[in-house]
Amino acid sequence: MSLFTYEPLNVRSTDIRLVEILATENWSDPLELKLIHTSLTRPPEYLTLSYTWGAPFNGLCPEWNEENATIPIKLNNGVFYARWNLESALRHLRSYNWDTKLIWIDAIRIDQENSDEKAHQIILMKDIYAKSRMTVIWLGPATADS
Repeated sequence: MSLFTYEPLNVRSTDIRLVEILATENWSDPLELKLIHTSLTRPPEYLTLSYTWGAPFNGLCPEWNEENATIPIKLNNGVFYARWNLESALRHLRSYNWDTKLIWIDAIRIDQENSDEKAHQIILMKDIYAKSRMTVIWLGPATADS
């Protein structure tokens, strides 16, 4: 499977990308995501995800601390490489029975290689969070102390 490639967003609009986590039978099944384009003018109901890009605290498995450690995730018809904390958040979100199936996720919603798009999407972030149903804050997996 080839790397995921973004369809460009119109930087003169309020278009954003949302992610749908596709359901699976088992916790251990690979993650599969669908990316959709929509407008902030009349968006469908969605959640926002806030999380740390690195290890949320000391004592996690060592791979969480590796700067470039990533896990392949199927995104549309390609592969997207996500950091451990995002993969863990997505896996946990998939297991919950949310009414809302769409999620705005900063690492996936912006083409990080497109500086014009990145600049435009940063301007929209206030509205993106304001229009979401709620923000899920992911601090990492549970530990014996939590």
